[in-house]
Amino acid sequence: MGNTRVLTESAVTLALYSILLLMSLYVPILGLITFFLLALPFVVYTARRGWKNGSVLFIAATILTVLIGSLISIPIVILFGTSGVIIGYLYKLNKSRYEILAIGTIAFIVNLLLLYGILVSFMGIKPIEQFNVSAQHSLQTFQDKMSVWGQTLNENQIKQFEEAFELAPLLIPTVLVILATFLAFVTQLISTPILKRFNFKVEKWPPFREIKLPRSIIWYYLIVMILMMTQVIDKESVLYVGVINLFFVLELLMVIQGLSFIFFFSYHKKLSNGIPITILILSLFLPFLLYIVRIIGIIDLGFNIREEVKKSS
Repeated sequence: MGNTRVLTESAVTLALYSILLLMSLYVPILGLITFFLLALPFVVYTARRGWKNGSVLFIAATILTVLIGSLISIPIVILFGTSGVIIGYLYKLNKSRYEILAIGTIAFIVNLLLLYGILVSFMGIKPIEQFNVSAQHSLQTFQDKMSVWGQTLNENQIKQFEEAFELAPLLIPTVLVILATFLAFVTQLISTPILKRFNFKVEKWPPFREIKLPRSIIWYYLIVMILMMTQVIDKESVLYVGVINLFFVLELLMVIQGLSFIFFFSYHKKLSNGIPITILILSLFLPFLLYIVRIIGIIDLGFNIREEVKKSS
């Protein structure tokens, strides 16, 4: 009886995965949404049935993926299948939300790196070279349109564009980390309500205002910032690539710290919830506001001003 239930659940889960895969591959607009749901069947099934059954499901889904979308679709099932099994098993072990997010992010990073290697080694696709060619073509097209309007870019503007194009490929590690974190977070976001329906005890996220990074990060940030400003590292070296990626990741963490403090301040001063939410939304579109938020994050991390806010509340 137990085996029958497992087989039935496996069949239903595979059917759900097949529907999501078909929509992701062949339905233009809706497929963009269902693409982010592909890990869901693996998460829920593994959380309920364990990693061994989850691994069997992954193998079956791989075969099904080849039948539905050909060999080219295998990277999709590798990315979402293995990551989904890992995240599902973490749910089964009753890990905390942050542990699931952290390990899930690592799983997605490893898979993204694996897929990048497959693209370069086996499919002959070179994303960096293609990006450079596309960027140069876009710049030339933009210059042509400007000339039609009777305007031209000066040498300084062209140099800034070219420096940005040169910098972009170096930031691939940062992009991978951000993308992996986003995928792990979205996977949690959509999996948690469904697992609760199956009577899984899933802890709530701690309030965003309570997020506080380790104070030691401020020293890493200052050291990396000094290295960037003094330009003592050769731009052609591997160390430079590591430092520049670390710099952007640390800047992002400072922004998160700053936003967390704004929510913290608003909560203890009993301000409207709309104020920090508005600042959050505006900071996504206004660079100068994002800069201010980052400064707030640095001050909060360096001087622990939250205690003063609590005392004055």
